Amino acid sequence: MKRSILRITAALLAVAALWMGLAGAAPAEEGTAPDPRPETVREKNDAEKEKAKTGKLPASEFTLLGVSPGIREEAIRAALGKPVYADFEQIVFASGLIAELDDDHPGLVEEISVAKPGTGVATPAGLTPGMPEAAIERLYGRADKRKDQVLYTTYTFYSQDGTRKMKILVKDGVILKIICEVA
Repeated sequence: MKRSILRITAALLAVAALWMGLAGAAPAEEGTAPDPRPETVREKNDAEKEKAKTGKLPASEFTLLGVSPGIREEAIRAALGKPVYADFEQIVFASGLIAELDDDHPGLVEEISVAKPGTGVATPAGLTPGMPEAAIERLYGRADKRKDQVLYTTYTFYSQDGTRKMKILVKDGVILKIICEVA
């Protein structure tokens, strides 16, 4: 009787493992779950991610007010003057430009952004918050990636050398925010 119960339990566990897609899956690295997608899908997605890391725009296009992500905190303060607010995570300038500091590399500006329309903060091509969505494609061409979300759409561009990334957030056909960051 005990043997038949054990056999039934083992069979049920095997069926459950197959149903959940766990049978035959490679063991996961510690702290991660196995990737349930077929190998060909994983390879295709990984290749797309690698391809997306390099875009068509030069790295010089990923600046706001002449400063780019990846510079030192001292350099951005010298270029833009005294901030209106600063802490260990971000620096806010009167122009509306916000510099986010890198947690892992103290003193390094990881991201710069602007969300305030009418401040004069623009990309080298002239893109600013408050402009119509159509200006994105007119000035930069088709985005390397577009993600439609519930509240807004994000257009992402990558630099040719793969070192910079620009995200443009749009809601109701109007540019809300421009973010330039280290890729």
